[in-house]
Amino acid sequence: MGNLSDIDWDDIDENKAGGFELLPLGDYLVEIREADTKENKAGTGSYLAITFEVIDGDHHGRRIWENLTLTHPTQTAVDIGKAKLKRLIKTLGFNGINDSSELQGCQLQIKVGQRKRKDTGDLQNEIKSYAALPAPEAKAPKPAANGSRAPWAKK
Repeated sequence: MGNLSDIDWDDIDENKAGGFELLPLGDYLVEIREADTKENKAGTGSYLAITFEVIDGDHHGRRIWENLTLTHPTQTAVDIGKAKLKRLIKTLGFNGINDSSELQGCQLQIKVGQRKRKDTGDLQNEIKSYAALPAPEAKAPKPAANGSRAPWAKK
């Protein structure tokens, strides 16, 4: 048991607790913060639980999750989960990985959509696609200080 007698309940604004809002549809620059295998609730399979965190823009710090089925009695679920995982690791430039921890810290762009939950009918975010980060743009060389002539050019 924990003692809560020192809390002034009249001084607390419960509206400051915040709420859960969906990320708007669109593309987001994200970093993989966590990637760990877990057993499903029924105990009949496993999945890779991935936590992505938005690292740019108005929604910086927001998180989105994706669970990819790895083992399950239904082979179709396994095929879909493993295909999505392969797409993810190829997007990140890997041919394969040996441990889910290799995904942590990787950055990519995701397209976020929405779908209805099967159990409640509420909307939830889902990752529609992955994209590699664009290559940095090459900067054009600065013109020589003495006009358009390179310093080694003959005068």
